[in-house]
Amino acid sequence: MESEDLLRSKLIADEFDQLILVIDKNDNIILANDYAQQYLNLSEECSAVKVRERFGVADLYGTIANMSFNYHWHGCLPLFFPHKTDTTMEFKTKFISGQKCVFQDLLIIGKTIEQPEPAEIQASGWNIEQAQFRKICEISSTINSNLNFQSICEEITMKAAELIGADRSLLYSVNNMQIGVFATWNMTEDEKALFKLVDMEHGVIKNCLRNMAPVLVPVYSQHPDWIPEIFEALDFESFILYPLLAQKQLVGVLALFGVEPLKFDDKDLMLLQMISNQMAIAVLNAQVYSEIRSLNKHLEEEVCLKVHELRISELQLIRKNNELEAIFHSITDILVVVNDSMRILDINQAARSYFVIDDKKHILGRKYCEVFCHTKSCKNYSVAAECCMKRGEWCNECYLASSLVTGKPVVAETDIGNRVYTISVYPILDETDKVVKAVCLLRDITLTKRKSEELIQYQKMQAVGQLAAGVAHEIRNPLGAISNYVYILEDWLRELEADHVAVDADIKNTFGSIKKLVERSENVIRNLLDFSRSKSNEITTFTFCDVIDQILMLVNKTAQRNKILINIQGMQDMQVKTDCSALQHILFNLVVNAIDALPNGGEINIKYEIEDEFLVFRVSDNGIGMSHDEMEKIYNPFYTTKAPDRGTGLGLYVVYNLIEQLRGSIIVDSTPTVGTVFTVKIPQ
Repeated sequence: MESEDLLRSKLIADEFDQLILVIDKNDNIILANDYAQQYLNLSEECSAVKVRERFGVADLYGTIANMSFNYHWHGCLPLFFPHKTDTTMEFKTKFISGQKCVFQDLLIIGKTIEQPEPAEIQASGWNIEQAQFRKICEISSTINSNLNFQSICEEITMKAAELIGADRSLLYSVNNMQIGVFATWNMTEDEKALFKLVDMEHGVIKNCLRNMAPVLVPVYSQHPDWIPEIFEALDFESFILYPLLAQKQLVGVLALFGVEPLKFDDKDLMLLQMISNQMAIAVLNAQVYSEIRSLNKHLEEEVCLKVHELRISELQLIRKNNELEAIFHSITDILVVVNDSMRILDINQAARSYFVIDDKKHILGRKYCEVFCHTKSCKNYSVAAECCMKRGEWCNECYLASSLVTGKPVVAETDIGNRVYTISVYPILDETDKVVKAVCLLRDITLTKRKSEELIQYQKMQAVGQLAAGVAHEIRNPLGAISNYVYILEDWLRELEADHVAVDADIKNTFGSIKKLVERSENVIRNLLDFSRSKSNEITTFTFCDVIDQILMLVNKTAQRNKILINIQGMQDMQVKTDCSALQHILFNLVVNAIDALPNGGEINIKYEIEDEFLVFRVSDNGIGMSHDEMEKIYNPFYTTKAPDRGTGLGLYVVYNLIEQLRGSIIVDSTPTVGTVFTVKIPQ
């Protein structure tokens, strides 16, 4: 209250012979008439402690507020006075508005009684109309059965206005100290927007929020400076601001407006008090429920997002696993995964083909040494695999065991069966750098090794050819000198005969024999040089018989020494069109092989002809022949049944490749102890 209002009120209160007090919510005396001061032995500036002692309660304001059902209550409380005698006073209370129309001060009017009735507390006030009582029940039923925050706020706003006959109503929601308009009744959107502009830090709204107490303004036109924008827009004359408290927590402020002055009074505050607690709890529950639903929805979205991300990650892992598996099986080298006990965990498709199995279950779980060393006759099996399988130990020569023990990659070369493999072992470490698995790669390098040996042999043959050419040139020089000396001697004999000197016929025959031998040596050297000379794959037309003559000149002495007869069947002047140098190599190798197949003498038949635009020639012998297994291997490089000083195993391999280059074919037919026939067809 203002100081002038207090003075005026005290002067009026002093005229009554009743105890009249006004206290605030902290039990401090705001006003006390003379009767109260004398009866209670109070000074004008009595403290709250003194008031509580006189009334015998720890919190007078709180006690009355908790015991009062509405804003009008009367009952009995025991009072203790200085003379220590118990006295009971019957008094009435009423909440009154102080500054800024906030209903927070308590008016106490009392008189002493001699025979009170203990424990009897009577409530008095205005009678509640039946329609209002039904509306209160309806509001209780509605708000207790609804958990939708928006819906319950709208219901409270409308039902509260209907209960006290307000023309418009509005609900400010309070959440985490954030205040805003949440629901309205009987207002347009423009009118609703005005309330969003209200300054909550000043004026009547601030008083309601700060004191958490109702505000009743019976005639608003007397205070238009508070919120003039709303006053002018809505044209109302009275309003109530009622805080909704749930467990001392402010959850909202209910604003109700009337277009007439003095529209609302204490009775309306009483009606709102009857339902305010339920409304506050309902709003709080709905608010919490809404927050829980929102949080639950957010959690569901997060869960769905995480599930989606996990599903994507799972699909990516599946895709990556499929890619790695495809890469694992697409590698043409043998891949084997083993654990630290050398047991096989997985193999790729190349390994399945290696073991000729459809289901890898036959291999998984078995010892590496047992499968590879024993199955394929590894040369180290006897010293390596035996100890691994029987005693569980690893030998020093085992490359796989070495990698598992040291944790370092190992590369080795070994023979398994009749094949040569490069074996690379790569250890797999766990998070503690311990070897838990190893990947073993076996690469078949047999062909590479053979190609390397072929290259070495080719280089040797090339060197031999160059050496032969050099030797041939060196031999031609003395042969030329011998030939010249023979001519000189023949001239000398002719001069002797011209001088009528008798010359022995044997001498003449000897010179003739020397000349023939020199010419024959010249032909052999010429053929050797032609054969060893590197020539391009040039297609020319020539007489096939000339090629045979060149070959026979090279092999005749060997054939005669081994008592081998060489028979030729074909037209002397038959022309062929192909690579002459390649044909020489083919025929020479076939004839040499036929001679080697006749260690005890025999016959070699060379038959040639043109059939359907193909040159067809056959080289046959009646020698030792070959078995079926030998015939399957004769075209393999370095395969030979001859002694080391007799052959290299490259002759027929070279023949086969030369015929392939000429787009021809070769067929062999052989029977042991009967003989062999090679048939060659070369297109013209």
